[in-house]
Amino acid sequence: MVKETIQVARDMAVDLRDVGNSKGLRIALENLLKASVTRGMEYKVSVEGSDEALSPHVRDQFYLILREGIRNVVSHSGSDRIEVKIEILPEEMCASVTDYGKGFDLDQKPPENGIGLKSMKERTTLLGGILDVSSEAGEGTRAVLSVPLKKNGRDGGG
Repeated sequence: MVKETIQVARDMAVDLRDVGNSKGLRIALENLLKASVTRGMEYKVSVEGSDEALSPHVRDQFYLILREGIRNVVSHSGSDRIEVKIEILPEEMCASVTDYGKGFDLDQKPPENGIGLKSMKERTTLLGGILDVSSEAGEGTRAVLSVPLKKNGRDGGG
């Protein structure tokens, strides 16, 4: 049992380091969705603007935030559809992950072992951004994040 736990921890560490978005956010997210969604789940990724000018750090962190949002949808929503939208502007990068599943009560305390939303918020904050999650029972959930980018063409945040 200990060996199995150690292997799971190692796999998670590799997974965290293997961001896999060197070919761009759209391709990385489409590949993630192909590998993650359950049979019969529809998905759509749309990206407006170019992520080429973003630093690898900001692009990686942005991907990791969206990856966690996608994992939350696949694991918890019961939705048959997921939409990921990204908009990259000169001064701001925005994204949303939307599902049409069962939703949840935002006022309820998350489970003790639930780290998904917490991780998303922490990463967004480290980039100097804001994460807003809205959900309604039976109507699904939407996570929207925005991260400011510096005007000199380099991205802000951590």
